[in-house]
This record gives sequence, C-alpha cells and structure tokens, in this order.
Amino acid sequence: MIGAASGTIAAINGQTPSGCNSIVQRHKTTSISLINRKLQNVQDATSLSTVITIVLILALEMVVDPNRDPDAANIHLAGLRNIIGLRGGYDGLPMSLVQWIIFQDFSYAVIHRTFPRFPIIPRKSPLSGAKYRAISKRVNLELGSLSSEILSSRYVPLLDPTQVDAYTELSIVIAFRESCIGDQSELELVETDYFDTIWLRAQHSLISFSSSNMFRQDSDVQNICRIVVPMFVVQTQLITYRHSPAAESLKDQFLEVIASLDLQKLWEHFHELMVWAFMFVCHSCREQAWRERFLLEVAKGGQGRMKWEWQEVRKLLLGFFFVDRLHGKDFRKMCEEVRLLDSPVKAEM
Repeated sequence: MIGAASGTIAAINGQTPSGCNSIVQRHKTTSISLINRKLQNVQDATSLSTVITIVLILALEMVVDPNRDPDAANIHLAGLRNIIGLRGGYDGLPMSLVQWIIFQDFSYAVIHRTFPRFPIIPRKSPLSGAKYRAISKRVNLELGSLSSEILSSRYVPLLDPTQVDAYTELSIVIAFRESCIGDQSELELVETDYFDTIWLRAQHSLISFSSSNMFRQDSDVQNICRIVVPMFVVQTQLITYRHSPAAESLKDQFLEVIASLDLQKLWEHFHELMVWAFMFVCHSCREQAWRERFLLEVAKGGQGRMKWEWQEVRKLLLGFFFVDRLHGKDFRKMCEEVRLLDSPVKAEM
C-alpha cells in the first residue's frame, strides 16, 4: 500500500508512470514475500488484506511498467482469480475493490488483446420503485444530449446490438455519477453499488466484443467505436495516469483500424464521430508528435464542416462519450490548436 501511495503521489506531482517505477519497486518485493507466506493456508489467502495487496501490486504492474515483466501481471491475475473463486465470488468485497479488480482485468485484456479473465459481475437486485423513479428523474435531467448522437437512429443500425446496450448503460451511469457531484448527502450504498455494477458489466461487454472482432465483419463506425469507447472508459477510470499503457495500446489499435478504412468517406458522412474519435485518441497520446498528427487530421477532416468554437465542439463531444469535468480542459485546448491549424489547411486548399 505504501508503494501504491508513493507511486500515485509521484504521478500527481508530474512524474511519468515509468518514472514512478523506482519508487514502487522498493516495496513490491517485500509485499510479494508476505503474500506468499499468507497463501500457505486458505483463511489467510482469502482474507480481505491479501486481496487488497494483490490488487495493489497488480495495479502497479499494469500502470507503472507492464512491459518490464510481462508475465508478472498474468501471474497476479491468475492468483487473484483463484482467490476470488475460493471466496465464492465477489460477495463480501467492497464495490470499490471489485471495481479495481475488474478494471485491472480490463486493462490487461486491452494491452494484451485477450478476453477478460474474470467472470462478469452478477446483476444487483433492482432498486425499489420509489428510489428508481427519484433517481431516473435526476439522471434524465443530467443526460440532456449525453450520448444522444451515438445512440440515435443514424448510428444505432451501424452498431452491434450488444454494444448499443453497453453504450446505453455507460451513458446512464455517467449521467448518474455527474448528477451526484456536489450532492451525495442522500445517496445510499445500495444505489451507488447498483450503478457501479452496471458500469462494470458494460466494461466486460466492451472488452469481450473488442477481443472477438476477428470473428466478425463490423461496420466502419463500429470499428472506430470498438476502440474509442474503451479508451473513454480508461480515461474516465484512470484519470491520474492519463497516458497509461492501456491507453497507449488502444492508440496503437486505433492506428491499425483507421489504416484499413476510407477516412475521406467517413469524414464526409460521419464527421462528428471522427472529430470525437480523433480528439479522444489525441487526448490519450503521450508523445507530442502523435498529438500533432491527430490534430492535423482533425483540422483537415473537419475543414469546412466546423467553426471550431468551443461550445460547438463541446456539444458535439457530448453527443458521444465525454465528461466535461474530467476531459474539458485538454479538449478545449485541442479545439484552440485545431482552430490555429485550420487556417494553414484552408490556405493549402
């Protein structure tokens, strides 16, 4: 835990994930030694403290440097899954811990392009009628235009039905969470757990779908969303480490996808989708060269279709997946950069 805290503080203070490596490695060896001793009997092996320690070590492996020891995360995931099995499932674990377990599985699957290792979390019992109506009223007000474009009649026919369900659930959970900002006094644990479970089930659907893409022939729109929606999930869940290895892997997968697409045709027919997708990938890029390349593509593709005023772009982004509170600052900066790039693009034409 000390290692995790040290690494997180270092990241917040501006160090890159790889720069945190020396800090956390000092604590990891001791922790693994203690865990190995605990694994000698079932009671200690399945204790909450053991689960938490393994999750933290796994998080450090996944976030700090997953390529330094590729087998380490795999070993920790397998061991953690066995322990969860011995416990009889996720029951008895705090939802915040379950979220981290599922997210590490999600990140590993993204980086290594595999299926999820952990079983999908069971649905929670429905909320009571009165609770659900009260929350629905608040959520519907918050939804507004959130995801209204990607879930519109224009896009839904181009999406896989399982992903339409997942995108709808993500949208509802985002709206619920944003509606709770600054006003959590009346929230109950059963309510937050209910929506967190929906979020985790949607995550499982996203990565399972992405990993099975070789067996399907998806539309170009779905191929783009297959990469960028999980990227949104990574950026929303792992906001401290914006340039995480999972985000980097998704950037590489995005490059592979667009290499096989007719980008000119997509810009012509779905420029809103393309602006959102390229800006989100740009947001995830660590290297300035990639950022400039993606922004130039946005400027070229959006030329004549966008004025690049922030309110216009913000409205477009909200039609897909975007949280102003988390992403707005950098996206607004990108909007200004694209506006500057737009003039030379016009001059070339």
